[in-house]
Amino acid sequence: MRSIYYRSILLLIVALWTLPALAQDSLNVERIGTVPLDFDAGSPTKLVYADGLVFLAADYAGIFIVDVTDPSNPWEVVGFPGLHTTDVEVAGNLMFVADQYEGLMIYDITIPADPQFVGSYTVDFPDAEIESLEEDNGVVYLGVDNYGVIMIDVSVPGEPGFLGEYTGSDNIGELALEGDYLYISTNSVYFTVLDISTPETPQVVYSEVLGLACSWVEVEERLTGVGIFQGPNDYGIRLYDFTDISNPTAHGWLQLSTYDFHFEVYCGYLFTMDGNNGIRIFDLADLNNPVETGYFVEPRLNQGLTVNENLIYAWYDGDFIVLEFTAMQAVATVGGEPALFILAPACPNPFNPVTTLPYTLTAPAQVLLTVYNLSGRRVATLVEQLQPAGEYRSSWDGSRYASGCYFAQLLAGKQQSTQKLLLLK
Repeated sequence: MRSIYYRSILLLIVALWTLPALAQDSLNVERIGTVPLDFDAGSPTKLVYADGLVFLAADYAGIFIVDVTDPSNPWEVVGFPGLHTTDVEVAGNLMFVADQYEGLMIYDITIPADPQFVGSYTVDFPDAEIESLEEDNGVVYLGVDNYGVIMIDVSVPGEPGFLGEYTGSDNIGELALEGDYLYISTNSVYFTVLDISTPETPQVVYSEVLGLACSWVEVEERLTGVGIFQGPNDYGIRLYDFTDISNPTAHGWLQLSTYDFHFEVYCGYLFTMDGNNGIRIFDLADLNNPVETGYFVEPRLNQGLTVNENLIYAWYDGDFIVLEFTAMQAVATVGGEPALFILAPACPNPFNPVTTLPYTLTAPAQVLLTVYNLSGRRVATLVEQLQPAGEYRSSWDGSRYASGCYFAQLLAGKQQSTQKLLLLK
């Protein structure tokens, strides 16, 4: 009897011990890879994906580069201290680093394990701190707290030079760049959009007072998210449609639990790190009513993420992790038969005017990829041929069509899958 009693107690202890693990701590998100990173970032980390590598701006710990060619087995390529990095961008074989107290640092990463210093641009203003940067077509936009935005010519990387500046927002938080427009969040109350088609003379095209502070901004195809602090225990993300750049439309509001959050807009989804509550993912097909379609709860401090295709790369207080967002893959099946193809989400979506439809054939098939409008009329045939097994990408240019909802349909053999597209002009 005593052995049965102790055995029952043991089983009860095991059940109670494993109960938290049995609770649902994720939805449509699975961890597939982890590598420890031995550093302690002092403030939220910026992550950037480029060509199978993830670059981490790790505050006073410097820069780290992680190889994610095999997502299930990421590994640290190099980590080098000596910088106080707040942001990082990559273009080709060049890495642009924002050093909080020095300015812009440029490295050649042809050999990622051995970055070579190329050039720098020093920012020497009283009390200036470098907060963020963006790069496009040989120009770096450097967000300088207590000053504004500096435009730097990096067409000759070894000799970066001054192009222009904007000093209308002196408490810079984050920058986001798309086309001819630079979106600026500030740690004060202003959210501003600049026309930078002529970087030497940037022009304000939109400015708005939002809450008490704007912490973060991201943009994809004029769909913009702005992180806002409205008051004590009142934090979140406001969604905007900037199709009309000077008169944007405000849409949904995503309430979050902390002011310490990062987010990224990617392929019609918003991925956010909500403080210690982990990663939350929202479908933005209806901007007025974003739907939470995935989450991953991790009880440790989280400090940055970036997304590429259906993979999320994040840093969790000591570990770099790779997560798969399973809802971003639509696998076709018919009557339980194995799928002939995998249709990935169109990207970008919403879009203007071009979007790309990636798909994978698991076996040779006669493929028909078409686009229909809401009335069911076919408006485009993108693919109509026999294709061998493999990965494919097909683009649709909607420049000749009106804004609105369309449907892409992929037919392979007797199997088909349909996906909604949103064209915003």
